[in-house]
Amino acid sequence: MTLANEGAFLLVHEESVRHIRSELNQNEQITHERFRPNLVVDKQDRNQLNSAYSEDLWKRLIIFNQYNIELKTIGLCQRCTIVNIDPLTGKNQSHLFTRLQTQRREKNSLRANFGILLNLSNVYNESCIHVGDRIQAFK
Repeated sequence: MTLANEGAFLLVHEESVRHIRSELNQNEQITHERFRPNLVVDKQDRNQLNSAYSEDLWKRLIIFNQYNIELKTIGLCQRCTIVNIDPLTGKNQSHLFTRLQTQRREKNSLRANFGILLNLSNVYNESCIHVGDRIQAFK
């Protein structure tokens, strides 16, 4: 059983968070928690994983550990105004959604996207993901 709407996992890239944060008022301390992900990736080596919004093009992802977990991308995550609410305080105090609407909106649509939705590619009887696991993304 899953309680996910579209994907079991929501991944955001810290570089994308840094980029959108740089476009906001300096008083807004936006972190990845605003997007409520369950997977967060950050810079690894100097390669294609470093650029903001590079995750938009990923088709699949392998997390290298003792299980070598493979995930497949099922699409971009459509955002709503909940990103304006600070998950720690519950206060609606941001212009983040407005910024997403101007920077991350699909052409000919009102959809604003941030992050990618993923599902497991295989059934794993046992698996675990750890902070610091290496990943490889495939376009």
